[in-house]
Amino acid sequence: MRASNAPRALALDTVQIMDAELAAAVYAVGVRTVFRYLDRVKDVTKGRLRANLTPCELDVLLDAGLRVSPVQYYSTRYESQAKGKRLSADYGEEMGQVASANALSLGVPQGVTLWRDLEDVPDATPEQVVADCKAWGKSVVSHGFEAGLYVGAGLGSQETGYVRGEQLYGLPYYRSYWRAASVVPELPTRGWCVTQGSEQTMRLKCESGERELHVDFDMIALDHRYQSDRHRGDESPGRFLAISA
Repeated sequence: MRASNAPRALALDTVQIMDAELAAAVYAVGVRTVFRYLDRVKDVTKGRLRANLTPCELDVLLDAGLRVSPVQYYSTRYESQAKGKRLSADYGEEMGQVASANALSLGVPQGVTLWRDLEDVPDATPEQVVADCKAWGKSVVSHGFEAGLYVGAGLGSQETGYVRGEQLYGLPYYRSYWRAASVVPELPTRGWCVTQGSEQTMRLKCESGERELHVDFDMIALDHRYQSDRHRGDESPGRFLAISA
């Protein structure tokens, strides 16, 4: 395994485990990168979803010619707040440590981008979101990975205030940004290197017959910062790195 640039091509994200048949089928229709999930617990095989990326699935996806991009899936509204936790620097550091430990247990090469899933935190203030994201990014980077931010809906409320795009762009440690299909704050200057589409059910022709895969489609592109830096002849961190064979 190695870290390499995610190709500017069709991608998908899914919480569904993919076997060799599904992996080959999605590659055949033009998908080149798959975003798969790391959990919020240290043992990557025992999370709530029961559908986390495992070493076996990672090998299957890479053998099919796909690149794999790990995302830590968690929502403070549903799980963490039920345990009495809120977004904070301490919580961000804890979850960054878990994401890094999960990635290392999978053999993910250093330099690969790990994504922090930020969405559905209406009870958090913008200051809490920023503190959490900073600590998560710092923790991931300290383990040799790059930090990317998936920006979803529900980032604050009228009572707490809403997170602004300027606050997200100004975060240290983050080199890549992924726009959800939801209504989200626009990201100034840099823009998005991944843009998510709406949820779909793929019906794939496999040797065993037609099979379904529930996905969000994503398009990978060069963000604005990367393009402007390249135009000036400067090196840019605008491309994110995924796992490849």
